Parts: sequence; C-alpha cells; structure tokens
Amino acid sequence: MCRNLRSRRPPCSTAEPAIESSTLSPSYADQWMRDATGSGARAVLAPVTGSRPGAANRTLVAFVTGATADLAAADSLLRVVARDVIRIKSAAATAAVKLLNNALAATILTALAETLTAASTLGLNRHQLIKVWAQHGWFPRAAGRVATACRGGGYFGGKRRAPSSRMTSPLR
Repeated sequence: MCRNLRSRRPPCSTAEPAIESSTLSPSYADQWMRDATGSGARAVLAPVTGSRPGAANRTLVAFVTGATADLAAADSLLRVVARDVIRIKSAAATAAVKLLNNALAATILTALAETLTAASTLGLNRHQLIKVWAQHGWFPRAAGRVATACRGGGYFGGKRRAPSSRMTSPLR
C-alpha cells in the first residue's frame, strides 16, 4: 500500500494501486474502499488465503475487488504470492468470502484435532490414519498438508486443543 489513508501525507500516486490484504469485516471493507478511492488511490481489496508456506511457494489464493484497471495494475504484484486471483463483485462480498474461508478452515482443523484425539483415545495409530487419509481419503490434499505438521506436533502438539487463530490467519 502506498500510504496510510488516515495519515496527513499526500494522496497516493495514481500510477500504483493501493492494496489492502488484511482480513476485514464486510462493513469495514466497504469503508476502506470508499476512503481509498476518495483519497485518489487506485484501491484494490485483496485478502489472501493459503498460509505462510503458500506465500513462500506462491500458491496463495487472493480474493479481489476493485475497478478493472486497478485490478489489472495490481495483478503482477498479487501474482508474486498468489497462484489464483479470484474476482469478487464488491468489497463487502470479498471480505465475507475471506471470513467464510477462515471459518471453514477453523472448522476443518477443529474437526481434525477432535478426530485425532478420538483416534488416540481408542488406541489407534494417528500417523497411520493421517497417511491413509493423505493418500486415499476424501481430502487428500488437505490431509497431506496437515500431515507433516501433525507428525511433528506442529498443529496440535499431541494435546487436545482447538487450533489457534494463527492457523487460520495466513499472513500476520
């Protein structure tokens, strides 16, 4: 982003887009777009999902909204970290999609934690189950990504607890 929109510094250059990639409420996303465009910025709302490894591997998904020309100007920068850039109709809808994505991820991770806890309680081999799910389950890609962290205790550390909000907030 070229500047803090609430600062007293001069407005953004009209040549470069102002990109906001935070997780925002739908009402605040609308307000941000109004403030940004009102200050003369080429506003692009672009929350991302996919975690820190996704950013490092350029496999994030960006949910975007903004004027067509502003999105085109921001595309090459977004593609530094995002494999997919998905256009959404409005700032509020873009923010809602990101929040729903976070809710889904939290639900899946919580269910996985509970399932692995139940497996341990029943005396089952958690690592064997993860391997089977990663190769043959209905969610092999998701299980495969989580498997490495679970083997090392990275997600749940072998304790019964819900994942932290850090696990559902890709880039802090």
